[in-house]
Amino acid sequence: MKLLIYTPRITSRIRYIVDYIFRDYLLFYCTLTDSEDEFRTSQSVKLSYSNGSPDNVLLVPQHPLLLEDNIKQQEIDLLDYEGVPAFFAVDAQGSPFPFDIFAASFYLITRYEEYLAYTPDKFGRYSPRNALAFKGNFLDKPLVNIWAKMLFSELQKRYPGEVFPKRKFDYLPTYNIDQPYAYVHRNVFVNLGGVLKSLAQNRFREAKGRFLVMIHYRKDQFDTYGFQFALQQHFGFNPCYFVLCAQQTNSYEHAFSCDSRRIKKLMRRIKSYGKIGIHLSFASASDKASIGREIRKFSGMIYEQIEMSRQHYLLLTMPQTYQSLVDSGIKEDYSMGYASRPGFRASVSTPFKWFDLSKNEKTSLTIYPFAYMDGALNHSLKLQRADAEQLIKKLTSNVKAVDGLFISLWHNSSLSNSGSWSGWRAVYKHSIEYADSLCEVLE
Repeated sequence: MKLLIYTPRITSRIRYIVDYIFRDYLLFYCTLTDSEDEFRTSQSVKLSYSNGSPDNVLLVPQHPLLLEDNIKQQEIDLLDYEGVPAFFAVDAQGSPFPFDIFAASFYLITRYEEYLAYTPDKFGRYSPRNALAFKGNFLDKPLVNIWAKMLFSELQKRYPGEVFPKRKFDYLPTYNIDQPYAYVHRNVFVNLGGVLKSLAQNRFREAKGRFLVMIHYRKDQFDTYGFQFALQQHFGFNPCYFVLCAQQTNSYEHAFSCDSRRIKKLMRRIKSYGKIGIHLSFASASDKASIGREIRKFSGMIYEQIEMSRQHYLLLTMPQTYQSLVDSGIKEDYSMGYASRPGFRASVSTPFKWFDLSKNEKTSLTIYPFAYMDGALNHSLKLQRADAEQLIKKLTSNVKAVDGLFISLWHNSSLSNSGSWSGWRAVYKHSIEYADSLCEVLE
């Protein structure tokens, strides 16, 4: 279906958000025009993005944000529109919308607020407490998609004879592998030292468990791959794996021998069940050279060029981290989310191209936003397992309501069913079963 949008002045910001909402998300064939004559004579489905329509068509009122080319503090007052939050109010007669959907969507999806001054958390990250979505209590909602569906509904009302495209809800499980194994494939002296340290600190169960793994009497607790692979085969999902390949051990990560025979064998197993990308180290967020070294090493290990990434600790610095990823040949990044809170960091549930506000241009990097990380539920929010299941169900349902892509983030270690993760394997299994049930509705 063809859609023609009129706006008095076409900017890179307008073109970007129109492309995301209509082409990438709503699946329309969409063009922009600044010609009133072309707009009036066209027989296409039409929409006007201005403060006065040149024709009697659906009007979206215009806020100045998308006509600007700089980055500055924006005045934002939340309002309620049909039960959902909105902002960038514009008084435009003849429009069903009291706010600029395009400008508000652009502000959220580009992470405009992360380019402004903020107080970072202890890891140097942008904290969800700084975010408008957190302050406005809509972090659990893919608000950009909700607004787009409202826009879609208005177009359907005005063009009842048109056949509109239809999206489908989907689910993508992703895994971070910070440590492939807890104890096996380590130097024997390292393991013996660990046993002695545990004994000295009266952690006898831990010492016993480590020793039993060392002598191959018990399976390594982080070796949860068989469980993962069985789930993927049963439900038919194609997961993404992100493997840490840090160059050195520090307080944030443990380096391991990425090029060892056993690790390479594990990588081959993983590749047979899903896609594989790199989990870039903590240092890489502010060091372009580190990104290049880690990608080269990991590409050599798996014998293919790496094009997918996720930052360790989800540490993103705007725009430097993404600029470095683009320059290093990364095509897809899966870091868009918070480590300490579930929800939608960019208020969106489907992939989108990264727009570099510092250069005011759309880039080739595709961002895949995830809905929650396991640690946010267990360690940050300290939820009981039943409460975690209900929260995951709510987030999944919110994405289903907008026919989005639901992405979860788990670790091989958190599926160990041991220690602080005892019983959490059932939480994950419940979540994947629920997501699958929603996918089946549309089949």
